[in-house]
Amino acid sequence: MARTDFVDRSPLTRAALDFADRWHAGQTRESGGIPFVTHPIEVACLLHEAGFPDVVVAAGVLHDVLEDTAVERGELERSFGPEVAGLVGAVSEDPAIEDEDERKAALRDQVARA
Repeated sequence: MARTDFVDRSPLTRAALDFADRWHAGQTRESGGIPFVTHPIEVACLLHEAGFPDVVVAAGVLHDVLEDTAVERGELERSFGPEVAGLVGAVSEDPAIEDEDERKAALRDQVARA
């Protein structure tokens, strides 16, 4: 069985991957210039292999869409429900915080609270 076969058995994760693939289209990873969507796939595999439920795996797939695309939280909530949107929001940086160190510190606090 391939590492990503679980996606075909997980409708929420499959939909999240399709969504992420569409919104990250044209983006590449800094290392090697490969399509960015490989990163969300890797995250999904790690979360699945660690035994997390589909809702967490789907949120892992979507974890960069708020930061790196024009997607807004409301769209995530409409498409994937409040639980997935809440998880994605909990691991997304606040773009209103201009200073990178402050933004990262705020993210760490936000994740700890979530």
